Amino acid sequence: MDEIVKFPKPKEEKPKVFDRQVTFQFKTLLKVALVLAIAVVFFCLGRYYFPDLEDNTQEVPLVTGAAVVDTSPEITVANIVEEPIEENNTEETPEPEEEEEKFTTSNYKNVGLVIREFDLKWYDDWGKIEKIYYTISNDEDGTIQPKTFEFIMEGYEDYPKIINVPSLDQSIPKGKTFDGVVDFVFTYNQNTVDPKSVLIQLKLIDDSNNTMISIQKPFDLTK
Repeated sequence: MDEIVKFPKPKEEKPKVFDRQVTFQFKTLLKVALVLAIAVVFFCLGRYYFPDLEDNTQEVPLVTGAAVVDTSPEITVANIVEEPIEENNTEETPEPEEEEEKFTTSNYKNVGLVIREFDLKWYDDWGKIEKIYYTISNDEDGTIQPKTFEFIMEGYEDYPKIINVPSLDQSIPKGKTFDGVVDFVFTYNQNTVDPKSVLIQLKLIDDSNNTMISIQKPFDLTK
């Protein structure tokens, strides 16, 4: 019998890895190219049907890095200078009054003097005057300048009392009347004078020691 000779089965060659990679890459590139082609077609159609979108689209600058640049428009604040409103401060200037010619007169015929009251204290048999309230009037044509009072009480004629006229009353213009008061102390006793009716004399004297006016009148010095 013939001997059967068995030949070994030829080994199938396995596809190489390189061939697989090339095939895979080719397919991938083909897919990418197809996608790009479709995208280009849609882009062209969009340009054709919507041409205004490109014109109205503003480019947005690409910001790179950590720094952010403020692209907002700079607002310039103008310095507004307000002009001062001119106020009308013009005041009507009063016409200067004609100053009366001031002169001192030595004519005292129209000078008046009145004792209004006394400020006193009474102690059963004796009393004490502490103040005189008076009024001086000037109806002369010029200013009068009284300087002192001379106070004389009945029973005490040898002891006249000189009292200075207050400084505010030492210059009295014509037509003016001044009310004033002077402080002084004068004691009296009922053994010397009747305190219920005491004759008192008061003289007004100028700075030249001239008597301007002299008055006398009885007063009740017990109340």
